[in-house]
Amino acid sequence: MLNNNKTMLPLSVAIVQMNSTPDKVANVEVACYWVKKAFESGIKLVVLPEVFNCRGSVILADNAEDILGESTKPLARLASL
Repeated sequence: MLNNNKTMLPLSVAIVQMNSTPDKVANVEVACYWVKKAFESGIKLVVLPEVFNCRGSVILADNAEDILGESTKPLARLASL
C-alpha cells in the first residue's frame, strides 16, 4: 500500500487454511467466520483457498455461480464493513 507521499506502508495479511467439504453453505459460513476474525484483529487482506466453497466428490461445474453469487455475497458484505 502507498500513502499520500507514495511511500510504502505495511499491509497486514491473513491466509485462511480450511478443510472444505461438499457442503457449500457450511464452507461459506466457515470462511466468513475466519474473515471476520481477521478483520477484527486489524488484518486488511484475507486470502482464501481457490475452492473454499466446495470440495470433495462434488462436480465443480455443478457448483458454478455468478461472480456475485451465494459464496461471494456474504464475503462482499464483510468487506464493506
